[in-house]
Amino acid sequence: MGSPIDYSIIMEPTNRHWLLTLLMPRVVEANDIGIVSAYHLFTFKRITKTFRYNLTSDLNYRIERKLSSNRRYRNTLLPEGYNPRSIALAKELRAGMSSDEDYPAVLLNRYVKEEFTYTLKPPTLGLHTVDDFYLGTKSGFCEHFASSFVFMMRAAGIPVRIVVGYQGVSTTPRETTSPRTTLMPTPGQKCGSWVEVGYVLTRPLR
Repeated sequence: MGSPIDYSIIMEPTNRHWLLTLLMPRVVEANDIGIVSAYHLFTFKRITKTFRYNLTSDLNYRIERKLSSNRRYRNTLLPEGYNPRSIALAKELRAGMSSDEDYPAVLLNRYVKEEFTYTLKPPTLGLHTVDDFYLGTKSGFCEHFASSFVFMMRAAGIPVRIVVGYQGVSTTPRETTSPRTTLMPTPGQKCGSWVEVGYVLTRPLR
């Protein structure tokens, strides 16, 4: 790990349990805050009012040098009986490569070559959502792109997982009464989905 960063977050009511953090937050010494195995913080009570909390994160980190057998199993799971065309394509593509390392770049390149488009009003998908999106409509938002990428990776036997969070903050900081404090608003429009491949964040969007 590199040098840690200390920061504060003012959390608006969400009526949920999850707390916003930067990457890799350290354990908080508070009775009402916990941390799960995916390194996400949560509160035991729903967040129903605005409050402020202080955190420390290690932005330059490595979780583990080699995936455990349990984590590899969990990160290659797929629902049974869905998206047969995508599974067949994933196996075909992977069979034509010499290593797992070459496969992600090929998938990412397909989003560009086949002119996938980003829209907040995507067409309705059927039962086989990945087949319909990845091999059909090719039009959607971050969750469509990320989930299809994860499915295609896992179908090839490569462990990956989805990461959901906020990319960036407002470019116009808010002024405060304290010269040592800068507020950086994080609007809902910054919310997005990414994919973690070998603990490297990948965003399959053009």
